Amino acid sequence: MKNKKYIFLIVICLVFISCNEDPPVATSNEPLGFTSVGTPAQSLTEFESVLERIRTDLKIPGFSAAITKNRKIVWAKGFGLSNKERGINATPETVYHLASLTKPFAATIIMQLIEENKLTLETPISDYGIDLGTHGVIRVKHLLSHTSEGVPGSHYNYSGNRYGYLDAVISGASGKTFCQLLNEKIILPLNLILTAPNPFSPDNCLQNNQVIGQLAQGYTPNGQNPMFYPTYFGSSAGLVSNVLDMAKFSIALDNDLLLTAESKELMFTPTISNSG
Repeated sequence: MKNKKYIFLIVICLVFISCNEDPPVATSNEPLGFTSVGTPAQSLTEFESVLERIRTDLKIPGFSAAITKNRKIVWAKGFGLSNKERGINATPETVYHLASLTKPFAATIIMQLIEENKLTLETPISDYGIDLGTHGVIRVKHLLSHTSEGVPGSHYNYSGNRYGYLDAVISGASGKTFCQLLNEKIILPLNLILTAPNPFSPDNCLQNNQVIGQLAQGYTPNGQNPMFYPTYFGSSAGLVSNVLDMAKFSIALDNDLLLTAESKELMFTPTISNSG
């Protein structure tokens, strides 16, 4: 099999919208062999100019970005400010609330439990005391694929609230909370030193003062008004992290460090409705 080369861009911004070794990171002015859909390779300086223009045009106070290539972090940089009032620059280490980007972590935990034969995608969620009053049997796969409403499996309807019921599935199948397994199975093994459950959540099982010190200030979508982050943490939202740790997580998935290739293929296969 030919070795495939991947370029993956991770961007986390602070506008609020509802592996033990660190890989080397290129300096911001180092040329990168990066092509974009058939266009000639651009220098990092040109690429950074594009990102800065996007930030300015969309009135985003600040964001951070990282690029992985061949399963290594090759570039990372912050743009704008992580806190306008205090004049703090955004950097690759800046921590942001991930909101729904928490979901891939929860899905990974579910697939790990499946590999451990503690549940299956076909397991009814009623086995864990969950009753959503739907017409039919809701299974774990329906929560994961946002197909649990109406007749389960009949249609897609995104629902962060329903995805959050995976908390009960995880704890029921493993005897541990999502927070505990996240720490044991992903954060500590990958040395994600600036990734943690919402530090302001009462359900936080991993206190990390370093995370709080790097946490960006959130702003309303117009980028003007500071706002408080929610205190929720669960499988649907609430994780905080930075682009470097997110890149590590992505690389670990690529390298089959968290899941087998078979589990990844199953996880990434599009869901087909009951009617096909």
